[in-house]
Amino acid sequence: MTHRAGVMETPMMAGLPGDTKTILEALVPHPPRLGRPEEYAMLVTSIIAEPVAQRRGDPPRRRLRMPPALSAGLLRRQQSRDVGE
Repeated sequence: MTHRAGVMETPMMAGLPGDTKTILEALVPHPPRLGRPEEYAMLVTSIIAEPVAQRRGDPPRRRLRMPPALSAGLLRRQQSRDVGE
């Protein structure tokens, strides 16, 4: 079984400029915020404990899809920050 975590609140994400994080949070359908690692850990634990819940993956309509322009912009911004260090 696989599960796609989506956009998670990690130390790397904490380093993004405030506006970038706000944009990413707005793309998440429900709840409109980044996922928390402890929530994901609870989800995985419950899936492992419940064999009936073990299915083949999330339906495509439920996944967060980042628009190409946004993902390219985030990559360029991160690369320019890396060069500046």
